[in-house]
Amino acid sequence: MHRIVIFTNLTSCVPSVLLERTIRAVQSREDMTIVAVCVPTSPAYGAMLFRHVQQLGFHRIQSFFDRDIRYKHTLPRPLRIRKWAKRYNFKVLVPDENDVNHPAFLERLRNDVAPTVALSYYCLQIFGPGLLDLFEHPVNYHNSLLPAYGGRKATAWSVYKGETRTGFTFHRITPAVDQGPILLQGSVPAAPGDLVFDLEYEKARAAGARIPELLDKIADGDTGRAQPDARTYFSWKDYSAIRSIAAPSAISLSELKQRLRAFGCVRIQIGGQWYWISRVEDISDVADRPERRGRLCFRSADGRTVKPTRFAYLPWVGYRALQRIGAVAKKLRHYTESS
Repeated sequence: MHRIVIFTNLTSCVPSVLLERTIRAVQSREDMTIVAVCVPTSPAYGAMLFRHVQQLGFHRIQSFFDRDIRYKHTLPRPLRIRKWAKRYNFKVLVPDENDVNHPAFLERLRNDVAPTVALSYYCLQIFGPGLLDLFEHPVNYHNSLLPAYGGRKATAWSVYKGETRTGFTFHRITPAVDQGPILLQGSVPAAPGDLVFDLEYEKARAAGARIPELLDKIADGDTGRAQPDARTYFSWKDYSAIRSIAAPSAISLSELKQRLRAFGCVRIQIGGQWYWISRVEDISDVADRPERRGRLCFRSADGRTVKPTRFAYLPWVGYRALQRIGAVAKKLRHYTESS
């Protein structure tokens, strides 16, 4: 009997989809059981539901102010993990000091849980040697077709690079991040207008449909196939760098639009000030009309006159209002703390 611990993060819809599909798939098997779900913090359902409503509202605001942002999928409601734990008889574990590699947490796993299988669904922490040693079959879900796009924000990077398909990989976890042997892969089409969120969700559903196949491979002791050597990897530092443009005149308009499509907002320096910009317009044909230019216009590397039209998904008036509110709140907080 394999004893499964799922390491996940319930603040995103993708791991929730995978978690639900896994719980249901395991119920139909006699050779496996889920003994625990490990989450970074104790999940209060009210807080998760509040965050869910915030995310729904954010999607609505984006679509209201930008006609090009049209979501195909609605965010699924968060799982009531403690209710599921009671129904399916597994523990909800929170690691000591929020560290899955903490010695006290490893001791709890070893003595109280005795697991044989680890499934990592957006755990966001690297498994150290001590944690890996507890499992016969440590497996990770990664949101790309490895060995391409290892690391962070894989779907966004695949969109940025213009891939026509974006995929997922279940692979064995090794000390080398995202380099373990591949157990299972799949992909979904990525059309030019598709949003990163929709692609993430579609991949999660496609991956969830193949979890029974993944469990069969684990039960059969499949060690996976080695990844090819030709790999690409993107760190959080790479992600931050691609979203920060100190000299917008050094990149073309098409490059800027590709970054906006893939990464949503980019931070651009104009006139010595930094702005979070989410949409731009080519006004080269009417640039000689002062009323169309505005003080934040700039010329791109390919000679186009570019005007930012959305700032953090808001029109300029809304963006400036939020900045002023933030400045007032900061002053009030400083006054309260110092009084």
